[in-house]
Amino acid sequence: MMVNTGILTPFPGTPFYDRIVAEGRIVDGDWEHYTGSNLVWRHPSLSKEDFDVLDVLFRRRVYSLRSIAWRLRANWRHPLLYLVMNYTHWWRAYIRDTPGRPASDVP
Repeated sequence: MMVNTGILTPFPGTPFYDRIVAEGRIVDGDWEHYTGSNLVWRHPSLSKEDFDVLDVLFRRRVYSLRSIAWRLRANWRHPLLYLVMNYTHWWRAYIRDTPGRPASDVP
């Protein structure tokens, strides 16, 4: 089992986009940020900072080494592929998104 997480992103032509635009909740118009990894709209109950913290905590739980090892049992036929894919998610959750790490330190 492979788990992949993302942030709901309003793309033009979707009902979600139409609703968010009509409600005036788009806060980031830079299309470079519309990747599924950035909150580009105003959440109804969380600030962007709170949302980002919760997103990192969630990914750290889902991509902890213990969680990866537990899911590996279901992926025993392709363990190398599974481990490589999960490593990239683990790196993002534990290394890249470390609070206080300057963006210039991130490769």
